[in-house]
Amino acid sequence: MKLKHSIKIAVLSGGFEPENYCSNLTGDNILAALKNAGFKHTYKLQVNKNIAQKLINDKPDFAFLSLFCKWGEDGVIQSLLEILDIPYSGSGVETSALCKNKYFFSKFVRGLGLHTPQTYFYGNEQEYHQFDIKGLIYPCIVKGVYQGYSLGTSLVQSKTKLNAAIKSAFEFSAKITIEEY
Repeated sequence: MKLKHSIKIAVLSGGFEPENYCSNLTGDNILAALKNAGFKHTYKLQVNKNIAQKLINDKPDFAFLSLFCKWGEDGVIQSLLEILDIPYSGSGVETSALCKNKYFFSKFVRGLGLHTPQTYFYGNEQEYHQFDIKGLIYPCIVKGVYQGYSLGTSLVQSKTKLNAAIKSAFEFSAKITIEEY
């Protein structure tokens, strides 16, 4: 085992989502904290389409994840790190994949006997256009399945506000869900 003064830590931040700004700020704070704690060979690595090659070239001893949403919390980057045999912070592939998809996670917890809001719809834009909205109960919540924070999330009070909420959710996620309020 390497000593902390020689371990090479890559702080992965950035990414492809609208929350990459927050990811970079978080990454800066993690980097400063690690250096302050004595980890001298610590650096920030921007996640983009070249991340696999960067990790192969840099060969960090450990990856500290500072990523949000797709590629950060959904198991994708975790899978890549496992393939490259790089230990990392946070949850593993399966847990990340399950928990990041709001719909699947809700179904999972419901299967454990915990109450979750009823789901009226889950799917992509094409599936939404085939969905019969007559059964919706207002108010309801419309949100992107893969998005974090509250981006694209709307509390919809009436049918007249639904289309705007749907459009907003699809701006942030390829799949959305409409749930009981």
